[in-house]
Amino acid sequence: MFEPGESWTYGTGIDWAGKLVERLTKQTLEQYMKANIWDVVGAESITFWPEKNASIKERLCAITVRAAEGQSVVPYEGPSISHGVTDCMGGQGGHASMPDYLRILHSLLKDDGKLMKPETLEQFFSPQLSKDSRKALDELRTRPAEWQMMVGHFPPHIGLDWGLGGILTTEPDEVWRGKGTLLWSGVYNLTWVSAWFREETFQVANVAFQFVDRATGLCGCFGTQVLPPGDMAVEEVIVAWEKAMYEMATAKS
Repeated sequence: MFEPGESWTYGTGIDWAGKLVERLTKQTLEQYMKANIWDVVGAESITFWPEKNASIKERLCAITVRAAEGQSVVPYEGPSISHGVTDCMGGQGGHASMPDYLRILHSLLKDDGKLMKPETLEQFFSPQLSKDSRKALDELRTRPAEWQMMVGHFPPHIGLDWGLGGILTTEPDEVWRGKGTLLWSGVYNLTWVSAWFREETFQVANVAFQFVDRATGLCGCFGTQVLPPGDMAVEEVIVAWEKAMYEMATAKS
């Protein structure tokens, strides 16, 4: 669509990065990630192929869709996001319990060296966009129908860039996120945030909204299985949940 550095769009680059990892390591992405990410942090439930693992398959959350009247959700009867996929894709298709996904976020937050060297992690959380690319990202924010696909709340007065793992805030918000907070989301209205969970209550979901705020010392993930992406009712819950995490963190400090 354009030369690198000339613009910005949501694309398939991370999928191709996944294929490159497979070529270089001569492993599937599932094999590589299991050995180098999931097992390293003790995340036993993450997989691209939940249907092949009975203990994971039985905990999969059902997908729902917002009903026409907007007040309730009904069972989703269409194909899954991974329907017909035969390869591991770097940009989609992973399934995880929320506690296991949080183990990855917490490792990044702590900078414990299990997943990345300190200098690599620093680059991971550093702005990556050129002037033209950032301008394109800012212009996308002015188109509500398209920006709504980015699950979660992004105050218009807070500048955004792109790290190596998601959207990156370029300045602190007076209410919640610190400067350099990295966050991203998923099609089923998922996102990341807190470090508190009860192991016995989790279910498996496609990961959605998540964040890692190193300035505040907080990370978290929020999971639902609701379509369409950017559902306003879910966004209200995400905003309330994320702000509550910051209020709790502030109270504890």
